[in-house]
Amino acid sequence: MRKFALPVLLVAALSATSAMAATAPAKPAPMKPAPVTAPVTPTVTDGVVKKISAKSETVTLDNKTVYYFPAKFDLSKIKVGEKVAITWTAKGKKDMASKIDAVTG
Repeated sequence: MRKFALPVLLVAALSATSAMAATAPAKPAPMKPAPVTAPVTPTVTDGVVKKISAKSETVTLDNKTVYYFPAKFDLSKIKVGEKVAITWTAKGKKDMASKIDAVTG
């Protein structure tokens, strides 16, 4: 019986090892690529300044649109009643301005 048990045990061990090596590991689910968004192009809007708030860094035009400027933006050169061109992009529900220039003519 001993002569028979050892070869059977040896064959079983080798078969189990081969079977384990033959199974491929599970592949993770493929990741979805991030959605491609078009680059945001700034918009330029002309209007007359109705209100300037240096504290909140905002300018309100005659069309009642409020434009938000970055912190420490110099609004001292712009005056209420002046015609300006504001360069801005929409971010969420705010119109974030990056530039303001007086319009002549």
